[in-house]
Parts: sequence; C-alpha cells; structure tokens
Amino acid sequence: MVRASSQTLGSECSANERQALADLLRENTLSAAHLEIGTAAGGTLKELINCYPDPATRPDFYVIDPFTYYPDQFAKVVRNLRSAGIDPETVTFWEGTTHTYLKAARHDGIRFDFVFIDGDHRHYPVLVDLQ
Repeated sequence: MVRASSQTLGSECSANERQALADLLRENTLSAAHLEIGTAAGGTLKELINCYPDPATRPDFYVIDPFTYYPDQFAKVVRNLRSAGIDPETVTFWEGTTHTYLKAARHDGIRFDFVFIDGDHRHYPVLVDLQ
C-alpha cells in the first residue's frame, strides 16, 4: 500500500495538529535550530519552515529520516519544499536514525529549541527519539 502523502505530498498530521505546531512556533521566541525526526513527504516540514516567513531570520532546520518510507522519498521532499518556495539546500538532511545523528549533533554543539518527533511510531524507536 502506498501512503497518501507519497502522492499528495501533504502532511500526515491533522489540520488541528499542524495548527497547534504553528501556534507554538509563532508564539515563542525560538532562534536555535529546529529538528524534525521523520518527514514522510515534507508536508509538515514546509509548514513548520513557513512559520518563519523571512529566510534571513529563520532558524536552521534539520531533518533525520532514513528516507525508506516509500520510493523516491527524498526527491519528493525536495520537490515539496521547492513548491512552497523553500530552498531545500537551506535544510540539513541527515539520512539515518536519531541514534546515529544526535550523538554527532551533541558533539558539534548543535542545540535545538524545537524538536518534532514523527518518525517510527513503535515503542522502542520513540523512546530513542525522546532521549
């Protein structure tokens, strides 16, 4: 079965969930990097990025994803961001898992003001993401 987001490039979050995330970002002063764990087609990612309309003052965005959710997933994320006027080169994509990249981020001193966990929804992977 092919996920709907692979065709529509839309978010897999509900409208209420996306609104709550947007409200959170707009109502707080968050300037350090933002991280999305699991991105599907980048539908939620582009909405989160667009909460900061000025690219010059936008926080850095990072994404951790193995990009195996469906065929050509990364290409679809790139196309989706471009369709929203977002340069995909401004997003740091880490192909893999949280376990691998968060250690590197800590080592490099990267701090996140905002983390959206929407990767593997099974028990153990969620616990790893929460670390």
